[in-house]
Amino acid sequence: MESMKELEAMLEASFRPVKKGDLVTGTVLQAAGDGVVVDIGSYMDGFVPLDQLLYDGEALKQYPAGSRLTLLVTQVGGKSDTILLSKIQADQITIWEDLQKKRDAQESIRVKVKAAVRGGLRIQYKSVQGFMPASQIDTRYVEDLEAYIGQELEAVILDIDAAKQEFTASRKNFLRAAEKMTKQHALQSLQPGDRLSGTVVKLEKYGAFIELEKGVVGLLHVSDMAWSRVKDPSQILAIGDTVTVAVVEVDKERGRIQLSLKAVQSDPWQALTVQEGQVLSACRVSHLIQSGAFIALTEEIEGFLPISRMSEKRIQTVREVLKEGNRVNVRVEKIDRELHQILLTMKEVPQGDEAELAEESEYQSEEGELTSSLGDVLEQLKDFN
Repeated sequence: MESMKELEAMLEASFRPVKKGDLVTGTVLQAAGDGVVVDIGSYMDGFVPLDQLLYDGEALKQYPAGSRLTLLVTQVGGKSDTILLSKIQADQITIWEDLQKKRDAQESIRVKVKAAVRGGLRIQYKSVQGFMPASQIDTRYVEDLEAYIGQELEAVILDIDAAKQEFTASRKNFLRAAEKMTKQHALQSLQPGDRLSGTVVKLEKYGAFIELEKGVVGLLHVSDMAWSRVKDPSQILAIGDTVTVAVVEVDKERGRIQLSLKAVQSDPWQALTVQEGQVLSACRVSHLIQSGAFIALTEEIEGFLPISRMSEKRIQTVREVLKEGNRVNVRVEKIDRELHQILLTMKEVPQGDEAELAEESEYQSEEGELTSSLGDVLEQLKDFN
C-alpha cells in the first residue's frame, strides 16, 4: 500500500505547474480538428494548433495518438483557460543541436526544395532554411534546377552555421552512400549463374557496361555477347537497351562483376552435327590473326585454322594465303565440345579456283587487333562506377 508521502508526490506531479516559455514533453491524446490535444503531465491537457504543429507538406496523420513530442508552452490560461503549445517553436530551440547530431552521425535528413537560386537550391528542414549547391544535387550534372522546386529530397548535412541559422546539405553524398551500400549488398548476394535484367549504360570496343541496379554496374565483354564473333558491341547493343544477362564471376575484393549474354542463349554446340574427319566446303574466313584464321562453320560457330595447316608449303604470314571473306574448303581435325573448340586444316583438301580463294570480300580486315584482355578492361569498372 502506497504511503501518504508517495500519494502526495503523485498528486503534486499531476498538477505540475507550467509557464510560458517552458519546454515540455507530451503525448498526443487525440486530434481535435484544428489541432491535437496533448498530455503534458500538468493539471490540464495542452493543445497544439495545426499551424504550430505541421510543416509545409506534412499531414495530421503523421502525429497519431501516442506520438511523443517536444513542445514549447506559448500561453497558459487566458480567456480560453488553455495551455497552448507549439512544436514548431520548440524545434527552433532544439533544431541546431539535432542537426549537429545528425551531421556527426552522417544521418540523412529529408528536406523540401523551396526555390532555385543562383548556384543551387534553397531548401527547408522543419522550420529552418538551408542551401544545396548545384554540384551537390546529383551524382551527375544538373542543368534544370527549377525542376526540383517542390520536391522532397534525402540529403546529408555538409555544414551548419547556427549563428546565421543556416545549413548546407548534399544529396549527391547521400546518393553515393546509398549506391555504395547497394553495390556491397549486390557483391555479397550475387552468385555465378544468376540471371537478371540490366540496362546498357556505356559501350566500348571491348564490351558494354550493364547497370543491374542503381550503382551496380557489370561488364559484358565482347567475347561474351554472342556465340558468333562480335567485332563491335554497337552492332547488337545500344545505350538504353534492356538485356537479360547471366553472372559469370563476382570479384568481391575488387568490386567487379563479369556478365554474359550468350550464357542466357541456347548453346549452338549442343546441336552441332559436324564430325571429325568431315570436309566442309565454301566456309567463310571470318577473322585473321598472326597464328591463323577463324573459319565460320555455321552462323554461330567458328573453327580455328592454324597457319601451319594452311598449306603444304612453308608460309611466313597468314595473309599470303587468306583474306577475310575468302571461301575455303577445310577438314575437321579435332572437336572439343567441352571447350567449344574445333581444329581445322586445309592440307590435302582440294580447293576451288585460285581466283575464288583470293576473291576480295566485303568483310575487310580491321586496322588493329582487339588487344584489351578481360582483366585489363575490368580495371575500368572502378573509374566508371
